[in-house]
Amino acid sequence: MERFYAACLNTCATSSWLTQVMQFRAASLATLPAAWLTRQRGRKASIVVAALCYLLGVGLNAGAVNLAMLVVGRLWQGAGVGFSLQASTCSHAACLQTGLLRLRLHFAPST
Repeated sequence: MERFYAACLNTCATSSWLTQVMQFRAASLATLPAAWLTRQRGRKASIVVAALCYLLGVGLNAGAVNLAMLVVGRLWQGAGVGFSLQASTCSHAACLQTGLLRLRLHFAPST
């Protein structure tokens, strides 16, 4: 176990950008199923899935024994971020609009 953490400290500079890129890609890709889930089941379901994905990623990162497990944990964390962004963007856009504008946007013809 000490060798793993020593190796992580030695490769911190190279693996940190890798895990950040993986988390960003997972968040970007997770917004696609998150959009479908939010449309079908609502924001609450999307937030629950986001929390579960993020907790799974945190658990994998906490118990990581090698670099691959850390990367997989970051992927799950990124998926959780993607799901939460989908839910929060909808609610934030709704809060910013006035009631009349929301009504117009709701009944606007879709293209």
